[in-house]
Amino acid sequence: MFDNLTAPAVNRFGFLLGPDDVVMPPDPAAVGKTPVIQLFPFVSLLAVVLMLALLVPFRLWVTVPQLGMEFSFLSGAVLLWIVVLAITSFLVKQFPSASFGYLINSMNRGTGLRGIDIFGLVVAIIISISLVFTAPVFAPLAIYGLLAFVGFLSVPVREWPVAPKNARRESLPLPTIMDGSMATGNIAGKAFHWEAIIGPERVRNSFEIKIPFDMNRVADAQKRNPFNTPGATTDRAAIAKTIHELVIDGQMPEVVEIAAHLKQISLNKQINQYDEANNVLAFVHEFVYELDPAQKDYWRYPIETLNDERGDCDCCTVLALAIFYALGFDSIALLSNNHMACAVSGVDGFPPSLSFYRQRDGRNRQFFFCETTGENWFVGEIPAGTDIAQFEEFVIG
Repeated sequence: MFDNLTAPAVNRFGFLLGPDDVVMPPDPAAVGKTPVIQLFPFVSLLAVVLMLALLVPFRLWVTVPQLGMEFSFLSGAVLLWIVVLAITSFLVKQFPSASFGYLINSMNRGTGLRGIDIFGLVVAIIISISLVFTAPVFAPLAIYGLLAFVGFLSVPVREWPVAPKNARRESLPLPTIMDGSMATGNIAGKAFHWEAIIGPERVRNSFEIKIPFDMNRVADAQKRNPFNTPGATTDRAAIAKTIHELVIDGQMPEVVEIAAHLKQISLNKQINQYDEANNVLAFVHEFVYELDPAQKDYWRYPIETLNDERGDCDCCTVLALAIFYALGFDSIALLSNNHMACAVSGVDGFPPSLSFYRQRDGRNRQFFFCETTGENWFVGEIPAGTDIAQFEEFVIG
């Protein structure tokens, strides 16, 4: 099943993009390898700003006054462009996953407004050349424009996929701000704390949320858990039914509330789907790992795991799948003889180098392995020694 999936190197990155209807950013592994010629558009734009801000008002262009004003101005502008190119090239190679690197690659994406960009550039070049003999300032502008044009033409056109809006995600309510007045009767306030490395700068963030928790609903879930009766995992059909019941029927208000808070964090932090999925994993990793009693296999409903704040690999995976489902991710449960994990599919920000492919809805979709136990596992990372060929897949939804 997983013949084409190999354990990848550790990849910890993510670029700034909106979390809904957005385009996929470039693979960060490619940012630091951007050809120098593809930096020309950005360098030319920055050189124009610096020329008008420094060279002209402060007469810093007088590099060779013996050769006359026009040639001195032109040589100063060219020297400025070369210096800006050298600094930009150094920064992109030294800091490939910084927001600066993303900005460079966004300008060069070769899609969307590419035609308008080039048309405007050509018009600007023509105007600059026609005015060269009127004022010397237009000569370097024409040169900068030509260099930017060459840079644009060097970029291959590759369409970036668009992450479609998802009905489940769109229907998530605003998160509830829990206060003392809500904790009445069987409603208790339950707090969750976790840390996650997310965002373009890959910094550790601490989060805390508090949600209303209906203890009657917890008791009801415990009573109707499919593992209370024999046969919950006797064969593939029974396992599929059990997973469906725990994940889909387990979309209780408390689970939806957790997803709503995670979505709000994504909006506030302006992180992409890759980091949102990483945040889900970080949330689940905070739960205490606890094996089931000997000879008793028990997969908790998500609300049970949230209430107990502990569980083994199957409990944590069911919880992660339920949150992924509420957030609109396409997901797969992965089950072997001694372990359970999951995989999610996404567009925005997911590095292709970490993916494997499955046919879904007539399309070849990318999926990413998610280890739900332990800590500090990122989406796409596979623990050493994990025999992924032994996992059986169960589609969620």
